[in-house]
Amino acid sequence: MKRLLAAPRTLALTMGTVVGLSIPAIAAGAAAGAAAPQAVTPLAAARLAAPAPTNVRAVDTTTSSVTVAWTPPAGATRYRVLIADNAKMTDRRRVATRNTRHTLTGLSAGANRWVRVRVIEMSGEPAAGTRSPILKVTAASGGTATAPLPGSGETLFGANYTSTADVDETVYGGRAEAARVFFQQLDGKSFSKNGPVKEALADGIDTFVVSWRETDLAAIRTFLAGIPDGLTVYTSFNHEPENDAGAAGTASYDAWATEFRRQWKLQSPLMRAEGFIPTTILMQYTLAPSSGRDIADWTPPQGTVDVFAFDSYLTGDVDPAKMVDRMTEAARAAGVPRTGIAETGSPADDPDRVARTRALRNEVIAAGGFDFALYWNAVDRYDHRMDKKVSDAWFG
Repeated sequence: MKRLLAAPRTLALTMGTVVGLSIPAIAAGAAAGAAAPQAVTPLAAARLAAPAPTNVRAVDTTTSSVTVAWTPPAGATRYRVLIADNAKMTDRRRVATRNTRHTLTGLSAGANRWVRVRVIEMSGEPAAGTRSPILKVTAASGGTATAPLPGSGETLFGANYTSTADVDETVYGGRAEAARVFFQQLDGKSFSKNGPVKEALADGIDTFVVSWRETDLAAIRTFLAGIPDGLTVYTSFNHEPENDAGAAGTASYDAWATEFRRQWKLQSPLMRAEGFIPTTILMQYTLAPSSGRDIADWTPPQGTVDVFAFDSYLTGDVDPAKMVDRMTEAARAAGVPRTGIAETGSPADDPDRVARTRALRNEVIAAGGFDFALYWNAVDRYDHRMDKKVSDAWFG
């Protein structure tokens, strides 16, 4: 995807004023005969007076992770999260993001971390005077995750990045906050050399939902170790496993469901060891009585996943409110109070697709507890590709 960037503009300022803030020293200097100030770029002006992120808080806590969110100051688009093991913030690590939240992963139960958030400029350097207060966060000490704050509105809205040639990803308009990517073969370079990953990184995305079907633990371990630092990654073994199992009650169904649960016991520790977020992705159709399936057959063993997500589409007469309710109830019944939408979409021939897309977004935000919601911007059985109106409805 190519982007056109406007040429930098300068802002002509009146003497003694920088973006509305009076600077006595400048006025005094001018009165003493000093040269009048030159035009100041908006970027330089922002360094003088950019406010700090506010309301830095923990919005979700598990035994292995803490998600921190903040309220951005006007005009801010990029942030640097500073994370340390001590209150003096020494030996801290830095993570850059365009999102207004970040998940600290790979924590031990009860572990403490200290976090501070800064605004950063287009150059990648921190703007002056933009540090938030330091926040101490603590991973949960119990055996289960705590629910996110209801209605926190911290869901990341994104899209599936695919290699389909006829998919126009420019409709995202730089607004996608997370990307879904599939992997066929796993090795240490699979992530960095993947085309859709490169597209997403170029769009400033630092949160990924990745899926694979690999069962070779050595290959999985190598793949996970090759994912660059500084990214939030939700990892999923074999999304929609029910679709490969045959009819419920058959020997093939039972055998594959058993193997699926066994693989989660084997693969989850590898995901956690790299600080990633184990995420199972099932079909919402499995929740319908007409499927003949039992969701328990496809629920990974207790404690192996942190997010219980679904592929769920706005087809037929599906009600977005009921869709969200079913996903939320299923996740909590599984003992995993965090959920997400890994795939959704409305067919291009649906006359109400814009309104239904907007309604689903609003229901997700109102429900709370969703980590991500990703649009299936592709053509398969139906044409789910976004147009400008759908994109505006989904990304807000």
